[in-house]
Amino acid sequence: MKIWQNRALALLDKSLSPVPVEMNEMDWKSGLSDKSERIARHISAFANYPGGGFMAFGIDNNGKSAPLPKDEMDEVIKKLGNIARNNLAQLTGIDHAVMEYAGSPVLFICIPEHPEKPVHLKNGDVLDSYKRSAGQTVKLTRQEVKQLIAQSTGLTFEAQVAHKNLSDDEALQLLDYDSYFSLQEKRLPETKKGILEALAGDDLIVKSLDGWDILSLGALLFARNLSQFKELKRKAVRVIVYKETSRINALKEQEGSKGYAFGFEGLVKYIMDQLPTNEVIEKAIRKKAKYL
Repeated sequence: MKIWQNRALALLDKSLSPVPVEMNEMDWKSGLSDKSERIARHISAFANYPGGGFMAFGIDNNGKSAPLPKDEMDEVIKKLGNIARNNLAQLTGIDHAVMEYAGSPVLFICIPEHPEKPVHLKNGDVLDSYKRSAGQTVKLTRQEVKQLIAQSTGLTFEAQVAHKNLSDDEALQLLDYDSYFSLQEKRLPETKKGILEALAGDDLIVKSLDGWDILSLGALLFARNLSQFKELKRKAVRVIVYKETSRINALKEQEGSKGYAFGFEGLVKYIMDQLPTNEVIEKAIRKKAKYL
């Protein structure tokens, strides 16, 4: 058995139960599209995704078994191999295996993460790059392309500058430093200099020639309002409440604005408030219980 096969089976099982939902790492297929560019986009997206991903041929859009005959599987393998070699700017190797799942054969196509990102379409430029998001293949934004290029050259996303050349007061106005010290159970320094030095010590900000630069890590964790960081506002947490188990009918949507660490407690409370409740009686005491 190949190294990646157990992971592929585990991801397929996770995507199908308890509620069928496609994942960033797993894409179900009941057949192969005749549009080569669309297939190339999927390969680009998986090759750009951390850890790569899989296509599972033999599962329809509803997560039901839809086995392919052997000759069709052979055609899928051949066509995908040709597209991976000829339709992408970077040579992208793929692998395959046929494994049984729930009593039916499934053709797994493994697309590993590429070391040189972003992987983009050969007939376009570097902006014709794709990613996996919420189980779908979507085009990378210009900023995301820049981030992948930076990562490929050794500069991590967390260490990139999110807002630069700020005064002491401006930097402290943008970050909720109270939460930073509270979460770490540290005493709040008495001076601005002490606060800024502590934030710099954890690589949340960095001293520049003209003041302070807030790094992506600092902004994502402790921003008072992510919309004040142009390149990060799309990374704000979004909670969507759907009707029943389908993603077709959305009942409500709430987008957060706070940094992840700063806003985590409020996020959990909001999610819990959306869960249905039921009254239960324990030892003659009536209590409300959440359905999880």
